[in-house]
Amino acid sequence: MCCYKLMQKIYCIVISKFNQFGNKIDAFEMSCDTNIEKAKQSKQDYEQRLKNGDFKDLGRILKVELEVRDYESNDLIKIID
Repeated sequence: MCCYKLMQKIYCIVISKFNQFGNKIDAFEMSCDTNIEKAKQSKQDYEQRLKNGDFKDLGRILKVELEVRDYESNDLIKIID
């Protein structure tokens, strides 16, 4: 019998908050998807919303990031810019 994972990665859109020294101090997960193309589109949408001021209540130094996480453990694999 052979077993394997069907989905190994999940792509999460995160709005990260930074201090004045550029260190990440907080993060807010906005959405996740198993499809990289949908996740990239969502990242662009959230970047536009950030430019429009939709998240000004979260703080001043914000950035939209696309995180790649392990599907089962939710461990961070990497951040895609």
